[in-house]
This record gives sequence, structure tokens and C-alpha cells, in this order.
Amino acid sequence: MKSQYLFFISQTIKTHVKHGISSLQIEDNHFMPLHKLFVLIQQYGVNNSIYVSQLPELTGVLPQAISRYLRLLEKDGLILRKSDPKDRRKVFVKLTEKGIHQHQASFEKIKNYATRIEEEMGHDKMEQFIQLCMNIDQAIVKVNQSMENIK
Repeated sequence: MKSQYLFFISQTIKTHVKHGISSLQIEDNHFMPLHKLFVLIQQYGVNNSIYVSQLPELTGVLPQAISRYLRLLEKDGLILRKSDPKDRRKVFVKLTEKGIHQHQASFEKIKNYATRIEEEMGHDKMEQFIQLCMNIDQAIVKVNQSMENIK
């Protein structure tokens, strides 16, 4: 039964990718939170910003963890938090120029890394791999949902 290897293979790939990305010499160690914030602002934000209160629901991450990430990003000058002038209780967040630049530079390195992997594998195999990963993800979601229904 090959399904027993699913977790081993996923962990092995994750480890190898992590090692590869660490060798890219990305300037910041905040790429993933910064990238998630960048994508959320693009998808759900207004005027290149998003309300902090939206982030837990959109990410599935606890508010305390969101707050910790935002503090780190703000401390490094990558984001700016401001109160909404129309409603002082609401706080929005946006990437600073430094944050935008750092995100773009890091994203470009990761994109080039992914391109090299695709060139090594071949385009057709990469397409098959992506489709299989999507199928596995859908199967995992269905199994998880059925397990929740049993509770």
C-alpha cells in the first residue's frame, strides 16, 4: 500500500525545499508572513491595505499569532499599522516601501528556484505533479470533513 508513504514523501519534499530556499540568501526571515499579507491585501484589501481584524478569518490563524507576526514585521519596517480615521477602533495594515521591495526581491528568488526545479523535472511532469497534489489535497479535505462528521 503506497499511501503509507504520503506523509514521508511530503515531509521529505518539505525538508528539501526548506533547505533549497535557505540557500537562496533571502534577506528576511519573514517571507511567508509578508507574502501572505501581500496576497491578502491584493485579494481583499482596499487602497493597498487591509483591516487587522480581517486577518484571522482569512488565514485561519489565531489573533495572538497574527499580532505577533505583525509586531515583528512592523519592528523591521516592513509594514505600517494605522488607525482608521473614520473609526479609530479599527486598525489597518499595509506594506511599507521597504516591505514591498523586500517581498518582490524574495519572491523573485523563490520564483527562479521553482523555475529551476521545473526545468529539472520537465514541464509535463511538473503539471502532473501539481494536479496530483491538488487531488491529494481534495482527498485529505474530504477525509477530514468525514472525520469531523463522525464526532
